[in-house]
Amino acid sequence: MNSKHFRAISIICFLIMNSINSYSSMDCRSILNTQIKPLFGSKYFVGGIELTGAMAGMTDRNVKNGLAIAGLGLNLKESKHQFYVEGGYKNFYNSKGGPGKQGNDTINYPGYEQFSAVDKKHWGFREFYYNFNSENIKLSLGLQTTKLQDYFLVDERVVGAGASYRSGNLVYAVNIATVLAQFARYGDFCGTRHVYNLTRGGRVDFLGQNFGESNFYAASVKWVNNSSQETKAVTNSESEGDEDEFSEFATDTENIPFVSEVGSIFYGEFGEVFPDYKYYGGLFSKFNLPLSINLKTELLYQYVYKERAFGYFLELSKLFKLGEGYNSLIGAAMVGKIELDKNTMFYPSYTNLFIGEVMKMDALDLPVFQLFTKFDFPWLNNMYFKVQYSGQTNGSHTKELDLELSARFFNHLKTTLIGGHITSTKLIKDTYFGRVEFRFAI
Repeated sequence: MNSKHFRAISIICFLIMNSINSYSSMDCRSILNTQIKPLFGSKYFVGGIELTGAMAGMTDRNVKNGLAIAGLGLNLKESKHQFYVEGGYKNFYNSKGGPGKQGNDTINYPGYEQFSAVDKKHWGFREFYYNFNSENIKLSLGLQTTKLQDYFLVDERVVGAGASYRSGNLVYAVNIATVLAQFARYGDFCGTRHVYNLTRGGRVDFLGQNFGESNFYAASVKWVNNSSQETKAVTNSESEGDEDEFSEFATDTENIPFVSEVGSIFYGEFGEVFPDYKYYGGLFSKFNLPLSINLKTELLYQYVYKERAFGYFLELSKLFKLGEGYNSLIGAAMVGKIELDKNTMFYPSYTNLFIGEVMKMDALDLPVFQLFTKFDFPWLNNMYFKVQYSGQTNGSHTKELDLELSARFFNHLKTTLIGGHITSTKLIKDTYFGRVEFRFAI
């Protein structure tokens, strides 16, 4: 049996086992997309496997986690029709005993028992969908990671359908989906928030246990100045690339128009888990300012009975090309709210901002700011150093500083070092942390 046959059989067996007992899944930083290759030399079947191991030390605890994921795809008719399935297995360790436990130092660290318990040995699906792609029409059905055309309203793993149609410079998109606790990004498959488990107690989750209990629909239209620019109205596999919030800025800033894109969106949430119907509508836009500065803006109106508010998003960034593979990106972002009714929260349910390596601040923590910089080096493949400082301006005034150094070796192994410092009124004392992560994909 040659290596290609062994690889294919391994992937198929892995996914068959995975289908026996599937639970919730969450976002993963991944290099699997770079290793998805034809199987048996076929132009129809593709696949890949990735193994991840990580260890972290914190002021009051040590944590570890391991993850194995595999993907298998089928492409038909010049790749217009695509079927893809991806899933895996995870285990983790927390020296404090982990969430959902009773009597774990409850005097100094109260609330462990209030944090929902997580299965340490955990099977999960990430994706299981069908795609149709033509020059102007895109359609997706199934379990898929979906991002809407705007900048922050929805970034979630859903069971549903999405479609987009391009006509000249306009892109029209519609989505309808249900969000299940078994598959949602705030689940526990490969995320790290529940692994660190620094602040006990959960967040408000509008996730249904059964199909149809927590749903959303969306309709949007976007005008793109450059009609040849790639627009992702329907996004499926998170394994399409590393989960790097800075990657989208690494673009050519020469000969680009002042107005890059302008769009509008209408979005609604409905189902048994919501106390009332929730409606959102607004505008978003992207500009290329003088001095090659990029500006992204969005303003959304929230209508919920006696909870009316505006939510806004602002982001400025600039890419410096320093020559011979040296690049630097700097930027700042703000996500906040303007209350129209007193004591109102701005809370679209599936934003999943996850700001900060440990704290994962989200819409319920608004307003939240970010300052970030990234340096690319040519010394090793995909080598970079990244600094991010983020935090709340109100509430618990949580602040987190993250430092990250990463490089890829032999194209199959990515090593990442992450360290940082956290302050918050939710914490008895400041917390320092360090994490080393290895990802190997074939």
